[in-house]
Amino acid sequence: MYQIFTILFVCTGNTCRSSMAEGLARKILREKGATDGIKVISAGTAALPGAPATPEAVEVMKAKGVDLTNHRAQELTPEMVREADLVLTMTQAQKNFVMKLLPSSCNRVYTLKDYILEKREGSEDLQKVAELMKKLEEKQQKFYMQYGAEIERLKEEHSILEGRLREIEEKLTRIEMEFAAQTEEERQELARLEESTRALDIVDPFGKGIEVYRRCADELEESVDKALGRFVNELD
Repeated sequence: MYQIFTILFVCTGNTCRSSMAEGLARKILREKGATDGIKVISAGTAALPGAPATPEAVEVMKAKGVDLTNHRAQELTPEMVREADLVLTMTQAQKNFVMKLLPSSCNRVYTLKDYILEKREGSEDLQKVAELMKKLEEKQQKFYMQYGAEIERLKEEHSILEGRLREIEEKLTRIEMEFAAQTEEERQELARLEESTRALDIVDPFGKGIEVYRRCADELEESVDKALGRFVNELD
């Protein structure tokens, strides 16, 4: 059986940006003939489960050949992040939220714009972000040398033995808390740099006019296409 890779798009309510990104990604993957190997989902950090996509999002996506009428919002969970191979958020604040929700996700969560920009010059703060992310990755590698086998064993038991779900989740939480403690300094510094990296945010169109939605959709389409291109290339 071939491996399925999961891409998770994250915004706040899962009714505008991440839902549009998910729909665009599905369309782009169909056009690239890559739907068999990549699963695309979306969720919101403060979503109202079951809420539909906004009428404006449905309208602008319809013009791009994407149907969002059946979309229903999902609230982001640690399990979603744990199972995703790539997490793409719309803002730096959402990226920080994901890393706080599951600290071990630090090496596979990016803002959408950050993921597609391979080289950025002239920004001292962005350079510091890169250095901190490298330090986090080094700590993660060391951390997983100690706990990786146990985490994989617990994940397997989680899927096979539903009756042990609570016990396994408690053990995973303790491990995540220890990892969070080990990387607290770096994550706090990343949070401090959030304001200086807002240029990488996808602006929330919620509550704004249809033209704002159209501009957001155009920006998402371009960014998602580049992100999927990079992701598929890295799988080869």
